[in-house]
Amino acid sequence: MGSFLVSKKRYVGLKFEHLGDKGHLDAKGIETIRRDSCGVVQHPMRHWLRLVFSTRDLSACKKYLQEYWTHMHDGRIPLTHYIFAKEMLPSFERLAILMGVDVRKWYNALPRKAERAAVAPSLTRIDAYYSSQHCRVCDTRSFHRGSICADCRAHPQRTAMAVESQVVQLDAELQALRRVCVQCMGSSWGGSWDSSTAMVCRNFSCAVWNQWLPTAVATETWKTNVKVESSVCKND
Repeated sequence: MGSFLVSKKRYVGLKFEHLGDKGHLDAKGIETIRRDSCGVVQHPMRHWLRLVFSTRDLSACKKYLQEYWTHMHDGRIPLTHYIFAKEMLPSFERLAILMGVDVRKWYNALPRKAERAAVAPSLTRIDAYYSSQHCRVCDTRSFHRGSICADCRAHPQRTAMAVESQVVQLDAELQALRRVCVQCMGSSWGGSWDSSTAMVCRNFSCAVWNQWLPTAVATETWKTNVKVESSVCKND
C-alpha cells in the first residue's frame, strides 16, 4: 500500500525518485500540507501515514493514534499545536475509510475519566451541583466561595504553610526555566512573569516557552489570589 486517492484533488502517497529510494510523502489537498490546518492534525497524520505505508500494521496505527490522543487529554501536547484547532477525527476518517477502518471507534474505545456524582439530599436543585469547585489547597470538591474551602479556612496555619510551599515550588520551577532561557537568549532579562520584566522570547515552537507560560500563570494566580486569601483567613 503506497497511496490514498481520497478524491480528484485530495491524495497522498509515497514518492520514489530512484530505485533505492525509501519513499517520501507527497500530498495534495489533505491536512498534512493545508495551511488552514494545525499541529494536532498535521504532525500525527504525517507519522500515521508513514506507519500505514511502511508497516501496513493497523494495530500499530491504532496504538499510535490512541497514545497521541491520550497525550492530548493529559495536556502533554504543546500549546502551539492547537493554533487554528479543528476537529481531528474526520481528517483521519477520510483516509482510513478507504481501508474499511472506522478510526472513530478507536477513539471511542479510549478509557474515560469519570467522577461519581455527589449525593446530597439537602440539595434539590440541579444548579447546586454545577456550582462546585475544587479547593486550591487540598483539591477537595466542595461548595465554597473563593479559592479555599471551609475546612482549610478553619485551619489557617496549615493552609498558610501549604500555600507558601506551593509558591516556593512554582518559583523554583520558574527559576530553572529562566536559567535555560538565559543560555538561549544570552540575557537574564525576560525570564520572569513580572510586568516590568515580562518574557521577551516569542519562539512559540519552543518547548521551554510552552512550559514556562502555564507555570508563570499558575505562579501569578497563587501569589495574587490564593496567597492573599489565605492571609485573610489567618487574620480572621
